[in-house]
Amino acid sequence: MIRTKMASKLNCRQCFEYLRRFLISRVGILFTFTIGLCLVVYIIVGVFFPDPRHRFPLASIKEVRKYLDVPPTFKSYVRKRLNYDFTLLEYQYSHPLEYECKIPVVKKNDASPPSISSFLNCREPLVRQSDYGDLFVQPADIKNGRPEFRCFYSDLSDNKTEKYQLREGRQKIQKSLIQVDCYDRQNATMFSEKFLSLPSINEVSNVSNSRFSNQGSKNYSFALLNLNGLSKLDVIFKMPQTVDVLEKFNTHLFNGFHMATPSISVTELVKGFKSLLQNLKDSKAPTLLNSMIEEGSQNVLKQFSHQFMIPKTETPVKTGNCENPDYEKHLDLFKRFLSKYASIPTFSFTNLDLTNTTDLSTFDFRLADVLDKAYLNGAFENTILVLLGQKSIENGNEQPFLGVSLPDSYFASNPEMYSIYRTNKNALVTVDDVYNTVNSIVDKEGFESDSKVTLLQRIGINRTCEEMGIVDDQCHCLVQDGYVIDDELKSRIRPVVTNYILNTLSKLKCKVTHSNPIVRDIFDYTTPEKSYKAKTDVTVTYSNAKSSKIEVQIMLNSRFEIVNKGFTVFSDTKCGVKTLDEVCHCESRHLVH
Repeated sequence: MIRTKMASKLNCRQCFEYLRRFLISRVGILFTFTIGLCLVVYIIVGVFFPDPRHRFPLASIKEVRKYLDVPPTFKSYVRKRLNYDFTLLEYQYSHPLEYECKIPVVKKNDASPPSISSFLNCREPLVRQSDYGDLFVQPADIKNGRPEFRCFYSDLSDNKTEKYQLREGRQKIQKSLIQVDCYDRQNATMFSEKFLSLPSINEVSNVSNSRFSNQGSKNYSFALLNLNGLSKLDVIFKMPQTVDVLEKFNTHLFNGFHMATPSISVTELVKGFKSLLQNLKDSKAPTLLNSMIEEGSQNVLKQFSHQFMIPKTETPVKTGNCENPDYEKHLDLFKRFLSKYASIPTFSFTNLDLTNTTDLSTFDFRLADVLDKAYLNGAFENTILVLLGQKSIENGNEQPFLGVSLPDSYFASNPEMYSIYRTNKNALVTVDDVYNTVNSIVDKEGFESDSKVTLLQRIGINRTCEEMGIVDDQCHCLVQDGYVIDDELKSRIRPVVTNYILNTLSKLKCKVTHSNPIVRDIFDYTTPEKSYKAKTDVTVTYSNAKSSKIEVQIMLNSRFEIVNKGFTVFSDTKCGVKTLDEVCHCESRHLVH
């Protein structure tokens, strides 16, 4: 027994000695340093970069989506600053519904108990004022890769005071008085009890339709977003955030898109998908009519399993200083529907009336946000998205807008179609070609391909408006006589071009070569020998003594008014030569705007 204990002590001493020698050796020191460094990095990443899109840059959309499904959490605390008390609610996690929170505004004074006076559910920064207090809200800011949503609440020191102040003193505002209620992703209602309730995915996931299941084991959906009152120029030059998001899921803008009439009614748009819509409805697949415009929508209500229409109000609904645009609920329903039923075939038609919308920057932000959230939720993995936009003659009759996004999974099984599809973006196309394209993919069995043109077959460059049934008033490629640029037009163009060239030179990588550029009267104004109906262009060439040459194109409308701030079509400087694609082709030989 004694020998066994001595042997055990000896072994322990030997193990300790071996460990000590290992730790003081070079290998041991390197091992200890590596373990410590990994631990420090792990702590830093966990604290400052909790978003998996930063922690794992190559994370799949599915992994990110799991993270986005985590409900947001809020913390409320009061901090002292000078003599004022702040109550701060800090957004902790990113979430698809980060802007869809309703925040009670508490009315409170010394004579009566606290009560909720109104709700705040806007997306833009504002100061919300009531009789007894105000609430300052900002959208989520990105801080260390983490969106944060902050709400500051304050009381008036005197309800008769005209000047708004934070409530003085050390009295803490109770947490229960300031709270943020976020809508659950699975909740049937988002805005109110009157809002359209969508059935759960379990209720519709057993959609059995062999006709739409034989498309290479893919069940494709279709979504049409009609932007009535927007032209192609509005989208390209006034909605940059939306254009950037559309590029994420490979949306092609068709430059030669024409319509046979100034605008297309809801009935006419749905008519092109009558067979597809009926078959989907018969198979119990979810179909949605989501329209701001009642006129014409009533005729097709019965063709959809779900309908949602809020008439466009003459005066925007206001609560305090908050203005809620009419399109808000329709955009949110558009996102909810696509995200909720991303895994099954669906048909949705969203119709927005933006004719009287003057603030396109706000709409650009909201539409880009909705499309981006739907994309992260996997809404476009198996969905064909078509965006249309048009203006009536009274609003300028500008060139209509067409954007089409086809799922990557379709081109994965039909790779030969992709190059043809891309080439056709500069061809003359109509909405009938869009109908044929969607029906050929989603309803391949029922589509009759004889003599029907689709965007997936090569369209000839010599196609004319007359062949497509487009009247002269709607054809943007009609050749007219050229015109001469007079001194008055040059005087209006010159400031725009000068600012653009200075900005272009300042952004060049070799700034030393072009430091303090002076733009003198070295301009060459040229126009095409022939112009085109509704839009034409002026190319202004700038050159200097350092052998730099920049061509800037200015687009004019039929009244010779500048409609854009210029864009570079050719740049030849010491930094290199750069040639950009034209904004729009009617045919390969003609340029039109």
